[in-house]
Amino acid sequence: MSWQATSWALREAPVGNNTTARLILVSLADRAGVDGRNTWPSVRTLMGELHISDSTVRRQLAWLEDQGIISRGDQSMAERNANGRSIPPQFRPVV
Repeated sequence: MSWQATSWALREAPVGNNTTARLILVSLADRAGVDGRNTWPSVRTLMGELHISDSTVRRQLAWLEDQGIISRGDQSMAERNANGRSIPPQFRPVV
């Protein structure tokens, strides 16, 4: 958990009046490392934690990405599971 990232998400993130995007950003920041990176909760996790729909989570994540507030990580990290087995592309999470 990064209190710095969470504080930024609450107070300084350039989301304007988009409170849903801010809420998602705070949830991401709560899981981030000290440098604000390496957070990857699933859409399902965000849905359950924030009590919002799948489509809302996806739409707001896309908006945050379009605004340059968040960015995708190295997608090759999602090619294999914890046991080293290859995950078919259609089942890989976005990191």
